[in-house]
Amino acid sequence: PVAILAQDVCVVLFCPGARQGARAMAVEEKHSIARQIWIAWSSGLCDALKAHRIVVFLWKSSMIRTRTVQCIGLNCIFFVGWLTFFNLVIARLLRWLLPAFVARPSVDAVVNVLYTCVWVFPMIVVSLILNARWYQHIADASFRVLDGKEKKQVKKDVVAGPFQILVTELYRVFLFGAYICMMKAMALVPAVGSVFSFILSCFLVSMYSFEYIFSYKTWTSKERMSYVERHWIYFLGFGAPCSGLCAIVAREAPQFLDTALFSCLFPFLILMAIRAVPVRPKARGLQYFPFLGLVDHLTASAVKMGSRFL
Repeated sequence: PVAILAQDVCVVLFCPGARQGARAMAVEEKHSIARQIWIAWSSGLCDALKAHRIVVFLWKSSMIRTRTVQCIGLNCIFFVGWLTFFNLVIARLLRWLLPAFVARPSVDAVVNVLYTCVWVFPMIVVSLILNARWYQHIADASFRVLDGKEKKQVKKDVVAGPFQILVTELYRVFLFGAYICMMKAMALVPAVGSVFSFILSCFLVSMYSFEYIFSYKTWTSKERMSYVERHWIYFLGFGAPCSGLCAIVAREAPQFLDTALFSCLFPFLILMAIRAVPVRPKARGLQYFPFLGLVDHLTASAVKMGSRFL
């Protein structure tokens, strides 16, 4: 084998035609890798934009229609109206009354604290609880539509105990919380911080959208992260439209409106994720993205340590 390798090296070094052929193969390989990246990323992007796929679910399931309308009503109408009412009425009233009790330079700070802690935070908690329940109903109903069992009740062979449910929810909260913290930290990095923050946001949106599929298939956390690592370019494309739109709203609109927008769009992301067919590149260097597994490992360790105190 050493002699054959030396012979090949000599041919490449001393034969111009061989050198040109090697360069052509290298260029072709680079083009092939770039093409695989483009196919995987664009497939995810297109699957996230194929809104016509959700028509079947909305047509066949009254549960999906009802819960989708409720999500839009809660997040787009009530939540946005709640914030707008504070900014237009309550905030102005507080700025007129507070100077009699606190120093004028501190008025804006007091208003912001009241806005976040007293007005917004309770609404966010209520929205999270209702949204989580409605999203699960939408996912369950969509699987029944795909299985042709819309009028039948889904039976689960395995019913998780309270402790297992608690640990699972803790894991999910820690995992997505870790990604959100990383997004905020990345955004502080000069020059490239916003780019990396956007990339993490794309992964977060995609993973959250596909989480219901993983739960339906009863995959373990290791199986879920392995799947994400193998299809990481596709996931990057799938989360790009929603992340981009929310980023624009976060920059141009008042605070927390991007959260309301995401909550309105998420039912459609669940439905499109269920109909999606993720693809992955075949090039060896593109098949895995171990950074996701690192975050998952740290999150699982934190949940394991926390479960000891329960």
